[in-house]
Amino acid sequence: MVCLVVAAACGDDGTGTVDAGDSGADGRTDSSMVFGAPVAPTPPALPNLLPCAPGWREVPHGDGFMVCEPWPAAGRGECAAGAVHYPGTAGCVPLGPECPADGVPIGLPGGRTVLYVRPGAEAGTGAAGSPFGTIAEATAVAVAGTVIALAVGDYEEEVTLGAGIALVGACVTGTTITEPSARLDRGVINPEGADVEVRNLTIGSSPRPGLWILGEGVSVTATDLAIVGTRVVGISVERGAHLDADRISVRDVEDSPPFPLGRALNVETGATATVRHLDARRNVEFGVAVLAGGELHLEDSIVAETRAPGPDVNGGPGLGVFTGGHLTAQRVVLEDSQQGGVMGFDEGSVIDLSDVMVRRVEPWGERGAGRAFDVERGASLTCRRCLLTEAREIGVGVGGATVVLEDVLIEHVGFDARGMLGRGMVVQTRGVAIVDRLAILDVSEFGIVVGESRFTANDVVIRRLVPQRSDGWFGRALGFQAAANVEIRRIEASDLYEVGMLVAGSGTDVFMEDVLIKDVRSRPDGFLGEGIIVEDHASTVLSRVHIENVRETAVAAIRGATLTINDLVIRGVSPQGCQDTACAAFPGGHGLGAYDSQITVDRFLIEAADLCGIHVADDGQLFLEEGVVRGAAIGACVQSDTQDLADLSRSVDYLDNGTNLEATMLPVPEPLAIAE
Repeated sequence: MVCLVVAAACGDDGTGTVDAGDSGADGRTDSSMVFGAPVAPTPPALPNLLPCAPGWREVPHGDGFMVCEPWPAAGRGECAAGAVHYPGTAGCVPLGPECPADGVPIGLPGGRTVLYVRPGAEAGTGAAGSPFGTIAEATAVAVAGTVIALAVGDYEEEVTLGAGIALVGACVTGTTITEPSARLDRGVINPEGADVEVRNLTIGSSPRPGLWILGEGVSVTATDLAIVGTRVVGISVERGAHLDADRISVRDVEDSPPFPLGRALNVETGATATVRHLDARRNVEFGVAVLAGGELHLEDSIVAETRAPGPDVNGGPGLGVFTGGHLTAQRVVLEDSQQGGVMGFDEGSVIDLSDVMVRRVEPWGERGAGRAFDVERGASLTCRRCLLTEAREIGVGVGGATVVLEDVLIEHVGFDARGMLGRGMVVQTRGVAIVDRLAILDVSEFGIVVGESRFTANDVVIRRLVPQRSDGWFGRALGFQAAANVEIRRIEASDLYEVGMLVAGSGTDVFMEDVLIKDVRSRPDGFLGEGIIVEDHASTVLSRVHIENVRETAVAAIRGATLTINDLVIRGVSPQGCQDTACAAFPGGHGLGAYDSQITVDRFLIEAADLCGIHVADDGQLFLEEGVVRGAAIGACVQSDTQDLADLSRSVDYLDNGTNLEATMLPVPEPLAIAE
């Protein structure tokens, strides 16, 4: 250890000299010396969720920006049968026309042959005055261009529709088709050609799928259609078929063991679909699934109350995209899902979201996962103007996948079933995240965790973290580890616990500009409260950094780490909260600490550190140039044989410190635990 003697204890006048050995450099307290003041960080921009989609309300958020609410002030309406409250509408919207007094459909397309059907009619010809008694009688004679008009009533039969045939009910609430025989390879209604139309009716409870659209060249237009209580799927579009749909309600689709499926809408195997105004509620496994090369464009829709098939069976997300499916969704609300709001897995799966809200994701399984977004195994997701609120365990999870977020708010992520996690965003296992204007508010344990992945961001705000409930640990804004590669420009992190940012592990490389970290508290047991920790051979380069109101150590490098900072302000470092109890022997209160590591700082101000303005020990090295250390009990605490005092004194002023330089042996911080 370098044994140093204090040349002069700085009294009230703050004058004194730091002994810099034989270098000839001195750290004067001459306040007339002019240094280049540290450049202040540029604050990050907040997410811009405007303009709101038509009919969505602008609502002020308490953190200084506007959010878009899809429902009126009274909330989402509970609608009578045959009506739906879609996002952006003032209230319940009826599906199709009211039931006509005589029960016969009105508003039928002109210039086409019409065959009339009324349940129970006998010996009919299909004329208006002599209707068929079953739909099968009409389909047996219908040709392309024929309209089959269904009167009010209940029809119990499987329906097959050839090319160019339109099936039109009198009204959704009064015209119901069911099929009592159980099959999973046929639906209640089965189009088998191009240009088929289905509208103004209900497919009722049946032990089979509802609308089964299958095969190359099959295309269907469906409007004002309700599907209730079918099995496995409400609508399935497969094998190159196409669906164009508007004003659709699919509810209470049940699974059919051994198949744990009960999806509202399924698009797969090269099929395509465009769906506007879908209401999918209380379905099983996935609300909407796109897979195996299927493509879906979804607009102005609500997917709610999707649940898993059982406590030990995967399922519950609102939207799922797998095995190369493609989903584009605009102005869509996902509420009260289970396990996930949006889930994307597998190479080639693509999800593109705009103006999407995910609200309330319920936990599933022993661990209690309930992620707003879960993207893994080569899938990709892009989200613009998205609000993700009240998820559980993780807000956005990325594992070996790519996620692009633009103007996104993640808030109120709760603990998992163990009382742990509650993270805003996790990127791991060679994942990639590209972020512009992200706010993470009121989450727990970590705001962002990156491991073995690449994270690039502009404009990030993280506020109000709490420790995990199980043990009172964490509450950190940022955790980068396991060879993470991170680049962030403009970030603010405040109202935290334990540490603002931890960078750990060989190969972890972090570059950040315009960084503000403030108000870091000790965790409930009184320990820690640090600003930035770089440890275990990690490398970090920072520019324009402001750290304020933290505990123990504002900036520390531990055990082989390398840290370079240009333009640093540290203001207000208190001892740990346990200073009078468990950590009385090592309370801390240091501005800058190098421990078996190397820190280089150019242009800095360290002000009001409770104990040491700078602390170097365990063969650590500090290289300082152009700065001020003011208002510490000890300006420089040096306990390292490798520290050259000249490297602490190049254009560095030590002002108003109790003592400018001291070699007192002080405890050295231990490396922190990383995220699991």
